[in-house]
Amino acid sequence: MKFKIIEAFRSFQGEGPDQGNIMFFIRFKKCKMPGLTERCKWCDTTCKMDFNAEVEISMDEINKNLEMCNGNLCITGGEPTLYNDKIIEILKNSKNINNINIESNGLALPELINSISDLENNIIDKCKFIYSPKMFNSTDWRSNIKIMEKLIETDGDVYLKIVVDEELNETYFEYFISKFPNNRIWAMPKGVTIDEMKKNSSIVYKFANKYQINISTRMHIIHNFA
Repeated sequence: MKFKIIEAFRSFQGEGPDQGNIMFFIRFKKCKMPGLTERCKWCDTTCKMDFNAEVEISMDEINKNLEMCNGNLCITGGEPTLYNDKIIEILKNSKNINNINIESNGLALPELINSISDLENNIIDKCKFIYSPKMFNSTDWRSNIKIMEKLIETDGDVYLKIVVDEELNETYFEYFISKFPNNRIWAMPKGVTIDEMKKNSSIVYKFANKYQINISTRMHIIHNFA
């Protein structure tokens, strides 16, 4: 059994609730946003999505790498929920898996969570669903409202990750913040370089303090690991 991806690697989770944990990362290629926006203008994986050719990875390779990462897996993109059927097959056939991060803009995340809920061995209990809505206009906002309402009704362990810079429209996010427990919300500076992150860090601190939520850095950029 093989899966088409653009990269797979062992590294440390650089952001969110499992920041610092060693993980095996699987990245799918394609992306699609809810709403009108086609792609985040500050996307940090644009080059990989546009220029990296898809390669195949086998289930045996995935399991060997999981053994070297304490059973920790991160599935990301692109937008991984474009590949929900592939994700289900990976989870069904993974051995000794302990902790799963699925990073998503929300596109088909409620549907994925419901499918994982049906899997045996309580796989759903090992999953953290990192929902990072990208909202640049009112249509994006309305689309994500519908997604969030579905997410709240699932059995998934859902976390909200907000990318923050000076252009952030707080009005779009206030409603979302009110629907999640504070200990499941992470504010993170926008930035693909250390200088850009430093520029936005003070904005993140003020934002997180105002809403009493968590702060996430981007360790992989700060410490220059993949």
